[in-house]
Amino acid sequence: MGQFLLLLLEILKGDRKSSMEEKVVETTHVDDRGRQLYKIKCADCGKETEVPFKPDGRRPVYCSDCYRKHRPKRFSSSRRF
Repeated sequence: MGQFLLLLLEILKGDRKSSMEEKVVETTHVDDRGRQLYKIKCADCGKETEVPFKPDGRRPVYCSDCYRKHRPKRFSSSRRF
């Protein structure tokens, strides 16, 4: 328990990165639409990919294939009564 609290203190002070922050590999380049891209490792499959936002380390970031599996289901507009 004591080691957990020390680790938590290091993370809160910024001395140590959380596991999600470590998945951000580096800033890469600007795409053809002018967006800054960041290399990341998918939180699900571990594949390296690029995303047009800087992950904050609070939520998992997925590659496009894994995102399709994890995104919320949408309601169909064609409902039968």
